[in-house]
Amino acid sequence: MKEIALRAVDKLTGNEVIAPFNITNNLPGAQATASRIASVATQQGYNRIEIGYEATGMLWIPFHRFLSTTPLLQSFELAQVCFNPKLVSDFKDALVLRGPKNDERDAFDIAARVQIGHWPPSYVPDDFWQGLRRLTRYRFQLSRGLSREKMRFQSYAFLKCSDWKRIKPFSDIFGATSAALLTEFTAAELREMTLSQLAELISKRGRGRFYDPDATAHAVQEALRSSYPVDRQTDEMVTFVLAASWDHIRDLKRLMKRLDLFHPGS
Repeated sequence: MKEIALRAVDKLTGNEVIAPFNITNNLPGAQATASRIASVATQQGYNRIEIGYEATGMLWIPFHRFLSTTPLLQSFELAQVCFNPKLVSDFKDALVLRGPKNDERDAFDIAARVQIGHWPPSYVPDDFWQGLRRLTRYRFQLSRGLSREKMRFQSYAFLKCSDWKRIKPFSDIFGATSAALLTEFTAAELREMTLSQLAELISKRGRGRFYDPDATAHAVQEALRSSYPVDRQTDEMVTFVLAASWDHIRDLKRLMKRLDLFHPGS
């Protein structure tokens, strides 16, 4: 949102006290807005200023914060409310049948809604909680992304070796050794390995932590034998996608860990 559309009306009469205007959504634009509002409010003898917004992502937050803290408006009783976009849409439908959707019309509807009063609860956290909200919401999105990517990984693993998850040669499909076999070797390459070669690979990738590498290798071979056959080219492309998906999963985990270790002021 490069610009903010503004309307200023007298709450009692509904008359515009400032002609509709747009400002750039940055610090100079906010300063000019505060100065203009303060000047008109002083001239008209207003003690209370009410400002309504429509919650458009995070684009309204800096503007709201500036007006809340600027000395230009400290001498007035300032009340600000942030409306859910659905409330604005429903209110607009009550005024006209499917009115135009543009910033100027929205500014008119929000001003009319502010006039009515009986505002819904509007909570805007202070600076610390605003920052914490962004951190936690971003981590939540990463967590959702990780869940989706893991589901995608398992779907591609099924295309490559449909019995991998049923036979369970590894307790965790996302374990390092299981992922290494699925992402670094095609199903054809795994089938060509002898039992001893597979066992040696599993022991090496598992860093000696497998109690019986031969039994694990045998389970891998069993999963490969009982899985649906896969075309060679498909096998190669699916393996490539699995490798990229595995990189994505690890990147998401690293980002989540980075957020978990963050401490404000550190």
